[in-house]
Amino acid sequence: MSRVKSKCVGSLGVLGLTLAALGSLGWTQDTECPFSTGDVYTSSTFTFNISTNDFSGTGTAYSTINQAGNYWDGFGSPIPGTDLEVAKVGDCNVENGAWGDGYESVTAEDLSGIGIALTQYWCTGAVITECDIAFHNGGTWHPDLPEYGESGWSRRPVMAHEVGHCLGFDHDNGSEDLLNSLYPSWEPIGDRVSISEGSRTGARSAYSDSSTGTDVAVAAMRFGDTPGKTEFIPFWNTGGGPQEAFAAWAGANIVRAYCLHNLGTTTQSNVTFKVYLSVDDSHIETSDVVLGTFTPSITPNSDPYCPERTLTIPSGTVPGAYWIGAIIDPADAISETIEANNLVRDAQQFTVY
Repeated sequence: MSRVKSKCVGSLGVLGLTLAALGSLGWTQDTECPFSTGDVYTSSTFTFNISTNDFSGTGTAYSTINQAGNYWDGFGSPIPGTDLEVAKVGDCNVENGAWGDGYESVTAEDLSGIGIALTQYWCTGAVITECDIAFHNGGTWHPDLPEYGESGWSRRPVMAHEVGHCLGFDHDNGSEDLLNSLYPSWEPIGDRVSISEGSRTGARSAYSDSSTGTDVAVAAMRFGDTPGKTEFIPFWNTGGGPQEAFAAWAGANIVRAYCLHNLGTTTQSNVTFKVYLSVDDSHIETSDVVLGTFTPSITPNSDPYCPERTLTIPSGTVPGAYWIGAIIDPADAISETIEANNLVRDAQQFTVY
């Protein structure tokens, strides 16, 4: 069994991750194992062990790392069309025990000058036989999701990204995907971490079965000015794209370009999608003011659907601070395997003059 080069995630001084890689939508298998054109586990079951020396078994860091790994689990169809099963099955109690201990382990290490997370492979020929993940033990880590503009990183998207590498997937800088190497390290799809469209395409290709399922989602980010980089909505684009203003007069038009994902296995036609202005609090609800209603059709295994949309702030809106957000399938007309990724709120408040 040979040890191969490691994959680093991110730079310690920035919020964006340099995580691990697919292709334009779709996906690219990693090539870390020697003499291989594409590396995956031969089994569709991937298990990992969390070091309880580094992450208390009763702490929030431990629980969020566990949750993030389980997001890839195809058992029960979180990823329709695949028999992939990812789960934590044990604890690793040996300090620094991740490296070559015979288990897929998650530990904490001093990664100063390297990155915020590190993935290491072991191979037998062209087959991945072990993959270990380490989190940098310095800096500011949030067990859940930080607020917009807050420094530090979230363990859940980082862990989910690194597990994607362990499953044999390379970076996907061609879409707003969890495996985008410039994916923000503290932002999920919707209001939670989710395995996004390109990653699910890869999972179905590498660990496929005949099951089907339905899942639509709306994302909190899209491509910004930097090629391949995702940015939060609203984003003031200086490269000729939509200027997603975070303030406007009542009666004015604004632009939003939310990205819709079809994470299921079949095309969804005339899906209702609404953008709202919240007049009471930061929660986006179907009772809020509707700024626009759209009925697109979105296909699976394709790039996210991210058209620019012109919205009008109602002329009688009282000046003040509001929130803008969006909901796909607001009436719950579609029976989905996951309902928690249908809503998104902008990353910062909107001011009406």
